[in-house]
Amino acid sequence: MRDWRPAFAATALAATTLASGNPAAHAAAAPTCDSRFNVTRWGNVVPWSETSRTGSRTFTANARVAKALACLVNAERARHRLPRLTAAYALGRAAQRHAREAASQQWWHPTDGRGTHLNPATNSTPKTRVADAGYCPGASWDISEVTYAGAKGAGLASRALNWWVNVSTQGHRGAVLDSAWTHFGYWATGQSAFRRHARAKDGGTFVVVFGRCSR
Repeated sequence: MRDWRPAFAATALAATTLASGNPAAHAAAAPTCDSRFNVTRWGNVVPWSETSRTGSRTFTANARVAKALACLVNAERARHRLPRLTAAYALGRAAQRHAREAASQQWWHPTDGRGTHLNPATNSTPKTRVADAGYCPGASWDISEVTYAGAKGAGLASRALNWWVNVSTQGHRGAVLDSAWTHFGYWATGQSAFRRHARAKDGGTFVVVFGRCSR
């Protein structure tokens, strides 16, 4: 799909409609994730010298790290005996759109976690982005979005997941480990969404959108 502090600021925000339903019945075995893209620097995926003129990573590098993030999320859910999530194209498009716009516009601020979910240039929100992407047409749905950005050793998929699950007290853990979700979409961009990290090496912006479609 080509269109799809420390973590410094990130706040889980649920954007919901009228969805209701039951979670999947059982948890899957924990996947084995490629450690090169989980616990090491972005430079191990694509050397900094091979990035674009603006300092952002290539699509291929972003996609590989995004897949690592997805694997880490499902592995963490499996550790808690929760169902494995299936990638949904529409949720992926919404996540990619937000991650790319955030890294490009760099409006995120360390003291405004909720502001990471609202794009001030387009006024898009998690709910509108998912609706625009066409998730679950003709039915009701629930979604929740989590975001993370970091640099200088903190812009990693593993740091993003650790922040959401083990550090944040703002609802991220509950979003990642909610048994109601059946789908997710995800993206990673090799540039931090924080303006102060504009040219920092090994910066990263991560977005995951969780969803449930009730038909």
